[in-house]
Amino acid sequence: MLHLWKYRCSRVLVCAALSFGLAGPAVGKPPKEFSMFFGQRVQICQGCHGAPPSLPHSDSASRIVATGAATKSGAEMRKLMGSKRLGVAMELVLADPDLTDDKLETIRLYLVKVRDGDAPAALEFPQTQVGATSEPLVVTIVNERAARDPPATVASIRITGDYAMAPGGTCSANGPFKGESSCVVNVRFAPKSKGTRSGRLEFLFAPTPGLTPKARVTKLTGVGVLP
Repeated sequence: MLHLWKYRCSRVLVCAALSFGLAGPAVGKPPKEFSMFFGQRVQICQGCHGAPPSLPHSDSASRIVATGAATKSGAEMRKLMGSKRLGVAMELVLADPDLTDDKLETIRLYLVKVRDGDAPAALEFPQTQVGATSEPLVVTIVNERAARDPPATVASIRITGDYAMAPGGTCSANGPFKGESSCVVNVRFAPKSKGTRSGRLEFLFAPTPGLTPKARVTKLTGVGVLP
């Protein structure tokens, strides 16, 4: 009976969430799918996903990303159905035809951002002469955790290829990074030879008890031209 009660509550909230569509959230604010599907029943979710001890006071997504299961795709979750690795309530919810893989993907991507932070997937520089240096472009890094969570720490910021950090940025390694906020890294392009030049900007949140972030990557591309 307890499982059925959980399912009935879940189903009502899920259906309500899906009627809102897929509008993107503000920084630190979860998408409506998450708020209605998980956010109202944090304690139930913790039964499988845990509550990271490093985030003891938060009622945001941060409380249920302690395990990789919270960031599996809809297809991966459905493969676990019937394997005794999902609770009965969750299996029933996943069987709801209204909860599509696209909507589960919206939730998954948000959870990844909460765990790892967020940044643009790619940044393209204008053509620059070999031996010269471009004007800096900005990469904005966002901490999607709730403001009430303990601040994250940026463990490292690394830039590869014919690219380098320029002055004036506000991101710094090993300093506190408050939830629902952002910082910027200024990047310059200095091609060493002609043609397309590729690089990466990687940033990594420091691990804390119950949370092991992965590096977020912005791909950098530009074209070097001869003078």
